[in-house]
Amino acid sequence: MNQKQLKEIIVSRSYGETRLAILEGRKITHIEKESVASNMNVGNIYSAKVTSFEKSLNAFFVDYGGNRPGFLPNKNTVSTLKVGDVILIQIERGERDAKGAAVTQDISIASANLVIMPHNKKAGGISTKLSDENRKKLRDTLDKLHAKNPEMGVIIRTSGIEKNLDEIEHDFDTLCSYWKIIHEESTKNSAPQLIYKDNDIITRLVKDHLRSDISKVTVDHKSTFESILEQIKVAKPQYAEHVKLHTSKVPLFTHYQVENDIDSIYSRTVILGSGASLVIQRTEAMTTIDVNSAKSNKAQDIEETAYKTNLEAAPEVARQIKLRNIGGLIVVDFIDMAKTEHKEEVEKVIAHNFVGDKAKIQILKISNFGILEISRQRLYPSIEESELEICPKCNGSGQIRNIESFANNILRKIEENSIHQQASIIQAQLPVDVCTYILNEKRLAILELEERQSVTINIIPNKWYEIPQFSIKRIQHEKTNMQKSHEIAIDNRAEQDIYIPENKKSQEPLLDSSKLNERSKKPKEKKVESSIGLFQKIWQNFFGETKKVEKKKPRPNSQNNRNRRRKPQQRRDFDNKTQNKQKTNNQGQRQERQRKSSTTRLHGTGQLRTNRRKPTQSKQTEEL
Repeated sequence: MNQKQLKEIIVSRSYGETRLAILEGRKITHIEKESVASNMNVGNIYSAKVTSFEKSLNAFFVDYGGNRPGFLPNKNTVSTLKVGDVILIQIERGERDAKGAAVTQDISIASANLVIMPHNKKAGGISTKLSDENRKKLRDTLDKLHAKNPEMGVIIRTSGIEKNLDEIEHDFDTLCSYWKIIHEESTKNSAPQLIYKDNDIITRLVKDHLRSDISKVTVDHKSTFESILEQIKVAKPQYAEHVKLHTSKVPLFTHYQVENDIDSIYSRTVILGSGASLVIQRTEAMTTIDVNSAKSNKAQDIEETAYKTNLEAAPEVARQIKLRNIGGLIVVDFIDMAKTEHKEEVEKVIAHNFVGDKAKIQILKISNFGILEISRQRLYPSIEESELEICPKCNGSGQIRNIESFANNILRKIEENSIHQQASIIQAQLPVDVCTYILNEKRLAILELEERQSVTINIIPNKWYEIPQFSIKRIQHEKTNMQKSHEIAIDNRAEQDIYIPENKKSQEPLLDSSKLNERSKKPKEKKVESSIGLFQKIWQNFFGETKKVEKKKPRPNSQNNRNRRRKPQQRRDFDNKTQNKQKTNNQGQRQERQRKSSTTRLHGTGQLRTNRRKPTQSKQTEEL
């Protein structure tokens, strides 16, 4: 049995997720996943609105309804655009990291046999994967399609060689009708609006993966099996007998023993049969793959060991790149080889293993430093982008500080916060092991810092925190009722959806807003009462009617009591001045002076002029 007959497709649907895998010799060479929560929008067509033009980038930004504006380079436009225009765009590359989606106006719609390009009538041709002889056979067919609709660019795909003219023309008419509907719907709906959704995983199976080198398609879900069979009968009926339903109680992927193989695509390290390993690390600009000999010892000679290890690693490098959907710039660090023929052989092996890859590939030669550079087209989001999240502990770096280094960093931050004179207490919530280290090994440093800065430092262990998580607060002792350290509510990640890092501005209001509101209620009520009593006194001085106000006993240990003890002398001085001026001024002048004096007195004593109302006049009078 040749290599082509060994290829199989298995499709499993379980737990709301559909998985498609292509096997070659019982080893996975390609895998795709689709779930209800997945947001795969590559190939979708939207009605979008041009929002801006960036001259430095020579590109437009469009609003198509995504999380970020779409990036439309000027070279991907088919007409002259201006801000505010409503256009049709297609997603070329989905959103990733902080970058928006890459979009184009050069729209293409594909079937199993054809691809049409409505905005590019000059584009078109025959798949380059076909032989020269087969390309000549399809040349007449292509000319007839162009004659049928001169405004439409057409590409005949590889599977088109197996179709007659009538079948290809039927596909062409169907795609043209799709485009007509898309264009009409774009005029009826306001932007942004999803107009056309690209094919799901089942349709992609029929269009892209079902070829002559596939010997069998096995499906473990009845409705999915019927859907695949129905589409195959319409598009590629010759493959209908290849589709089988898996009825065993043993899960399909377990039956083929590929679950462990799938788990390897989530691991940073991949172990090879000889004991060598691949270390795959993604960075912002590229993905690096490091080939390590590790326990491999294939030959006694160093050059021969490096050559055989690299030769074993090359196919696995290509397989992991395809399985993980890694795109962009990829740098492979092979073990150094001195012989040119060894380098060339490794280059041939890795290039051979990319044959049949749908993404466009460019491979350079191995450099003198053992570096091989690969550029691969991004067709779909990689496994890291679609299924993995950044570790909340290391923030994606893969490493964290040790306890001593982290504790020293915290002490520096505490010292920085202690500089603020208005805060007499510094409260730090830290991981338990860090608290243990600081309270024992750094106890003298804490005491010395408290004495030098005249602050109190509270170190509070938080069982929910791990390095590098922490929280530092500055607290004003005079404006808060201090709790005992063991009664302070600690930040609990289990009670929140996510943990908000300390460096985000939103963290402090989330933790402290309710407490600050409670502390501000009582002082506000005292100020209102005091301001009303003062206003009554001023009213009595100018209009001669007084109301005897009982003095409240001052509360001990209150900041406002010191202000109250200073108020009587201030009021007497103010009364003497106003009584001398009262004899020479009319009533209107007295009212104006009363307003100004009231404002001065209230502002001077720091009282709030809130909820102030005119006091009722008393029948009893007495001179002050």
